Amino acid sequence: YLLPSVPGFAFLLGILWHQCHTTSSKLLIIVKRSSTLLSIVMIALSVGTLLFGASLEFMIPLIIGQGFLAVHTYRASSDLQVALLRASLVTGVLYGGAILGLDNYLSENRSTRRILTAAQLLPESSPNSVCLFFPYKTPFSASFYGALASTPSIKLISAHNSDAAQAECPYVIARLKDKDLVKIHRDIPSIQEIKRIGRWRIFQRQ
Repeated sequence: YLLPSVPGFAFLLGILWHQCHTTSSKLLIIVKRSSTLLSIVMIALSVGTLLFGASLEFMIPLIIGQGFLAVHTYRASSDLQVALLRASLVTGVLYGGAILGLDNYLSENRSTRRILTAAQLLPESSPNSVCLFFPYKTPFSASFYGALASTPSIKLISAHNSDAAQAECPYVIARLKDKDLVKIHRDIPSIQEIKRIGRWRIFQRQ
């Protein structure tokens, strides 16, 4: 996911370097200020992951290390290469810390990988297949992980399919908050929740 951003950052750095080719002082100031800003954002994002259930045992040492890195980055340096190295390090820790801290939250509440794996353990809708109906929105990750599913395979039905195909699918899956339960029971009557992972819920038609 991060790889496509590398050429853009390299291109931006090349422009800055070209504009400041006569002297490195301007570029040095830009790099220092960027590093300081990234450090602040890095720590704020890491602290924010605790609100989404990130592991305290993992994040607290990381946040302490980020604080040390922020102080070290803020220290003055007249060496442009050192400043660029610090900026690169800060950027790497920024992305890595935030992604690792949010991994469990994203896996349970955004990605469909875990809920589709759990769906494979349900009684099959048809031979070697489990049918799941997404009444509201079918995320891209469902198509991706559904295609990778081994036996039993995952058959995805969306709101774009015919009414008959939707009605024949015994399982309904949706990412919902507790307050949205009334809506889905109103839209699709006679369903019972049988599985939940994070905000993802699987219902079975009665």
